[in-house]
Amino acid sequence: MARITTIRKYVVMTAGIVLAALLLLVIALWVFIATFDLESQRARIEKLASQVLARDVRIDGPMHLSGSVFPRVSIENARIANPDWATQPYFLVVNRLEVEISLLALLRNRFVIRDVELTGAAVHLQRGPDQSATWDFRSGKKRDSSSGAMPDIIALHAKNVLIVYYPPDRPPLEISIDELQGSLVRDEPVALRIKGGIRDFPMSIEWHGGTLASLFDPEKRWPFEASLDTDIGKIDFEGYVEDPLTLHGLDLRIASDKQKPREPQNSGPSHAPWVERYQARLSMNRDADTYAVTLAGEFYGVDLSR
Repeated sequence: MARITTIRKYVVMTAGIVLAALLLLVIALWVFIATFDLESQRARIEKLASQVLARDVRIDGPMHLSGSVFPRVSIENARIANPDWATQPYFLVVNRLEVEISLLALLRNRFVIRDVELTGAAVHLQRGPDQSATWDFRSGKKRDSSSGAMPDIIALHAKNVLIVYYPPDRPPLEISIDELQGSLVRDEPVALRIKGGIRDFPMSIEWHGGTLASLFDPEKRWPFEASLDTDIGKIDFEGYVEDPLTLHGLDLRIASDKQKPREPQNSGPSHAPWVERYQARLSMNRDADTYAVTLAGEFYGVDLSR
């Protein structure tokens, strides 16, 4: 009995020492962060980011690191360059970005971002003549089939984001995001809510996909389902994407509910047929530099007189 009491005593003492050591480590990290001058490391941070992305990275605005239980980093006027062949000089321009980090996760060798606040950004997407893309940061390197060191993002918030795609021989396609909320955690389903529009056509999307880790696996089909709300009705779609980062293949099923009746038009009749509801299936597979597309569907309440 005395021996058991002695063992218990040492176990409690050991646990206390380990807990105290962890507490001291957290305090040391907090003191380091509270006294760390982020501005003095600007050139080093830009150089490191440029090496990782193989693109020129510039941060022209102020940088700040707040020391707290959950440190928060903020930067303004950050830019990531595009390849030389691109129409626009920058792939990404950010007005303001705030990131809140979990210290406890770092102690467990995990990179967890508790919150991301993005306010004002522009993304320019384009494919080059050799099928390279402005969003491909892995040129010349062997493709990794995992999400690597990508952090878990518990909460993602973005406002006033403009995405522009530049197709060859056609006008640019602009997608505006007024507000975005989401969660991007490695082993959990991707969840996004987006409110915005394409050109002047407003819409909102609620998106649920497979896990973030499987999104980066070229050997797996990534499942998704979403709901799209527009002024003329609601569309539900679901399907799979093969190798999402290169869009090797797509299997998409679309269905609409009964759409809202159109408002009378004073500028004359419309020449577009009116479809009350429909369901369709789209299959797309990539072969070298071309895509094979198959579309089949059923349409109900078609009015060709409009």
